[in-house]
Amino acid sequence: MFVSENQRRYCMRRALLSRRNTVIHNGIDTRHFQDHRSALERHALRTELGYADTDYVIGITAVLRPEKNHIQLIEAIARLRRAGLPARGLLIGDGPTRGVVEARARALGVEREVTVTGFREDVRPYLAACDVVCLCSLTTEALSLA
Repeated sequence: MFVSENQRRYCMRRALLSRRNTVIHNGIDTRHFQDHRSALERHALRTELGYADTDYVIGITAVLRPEKNHIQLIEAIARLRRAGLPARGLLIGDGPTRGVVEARARALGVEREVTVTGFREDVRPYLAACDVVCLCSLTTEALSLA
């Protein structure tokens, strides 16, 4: 059983020879993630997280593991900052590569522009603080559950 056609093809190319396989896509109730906050509530949330109204907050919600490729987002934040754009990173999650990710942010001089929240049971308020949310996963990711 696979969660995407791409994942099925990936495994089939690597000699998974079972004739009995199927794709069952993930289902997410998007109503659960609809943001009903007012502009004032969103402003308060961003202020609480240390963001200015002029900051462009790029978020990601994922376990900090190599295949999730948080480093790519850190490098993008650094590049955008060098170009004079007020990019900030909000990494929602925790995991074994947290230290590596934070070290990369320090090495690029963007440790103040990147926030790692640690594990959060409810990510919705953090997503609401973002201007955009990205997914940087490498080829091993079939179809994100985030």
